[in-house]
Amino acid sequence: MHAVVAAPLLARLRTLDLSLGVLTDDGAAALLASRRFAHLDSLDLHHHFLSDAVVADLTQHCAELTVHVDLSEQMSPDACDGEVWRCVAVTE
Repeated sequence: MHAVVAAPLLARLRTLDLSLGVLTDDGAAALLASRRFAHLDSLDLHHHFLSDAVVADLTQHCAELTVHVDLSEQMSPDACDGEVWRCVAVTE
């Protein structure tokens, strides 16, 4: 996520779609810390693995910036033998 928020191309985008992946609180923290998405019209993050607290923070922050954010499809990771697994929504 740090590469995305640091990319020069971000300044030219109107919509950023990071949906259908395995976005976690760490990735959202990079977005929130960067302040480089304030110019966007839309931020699509649906199908994510964010905590309720981070969803609330992003919702509030985007509302203040008037950026439409899609935070639908909040997923929960699976656990197996003490390991945490997160699956993307779409693969090959």
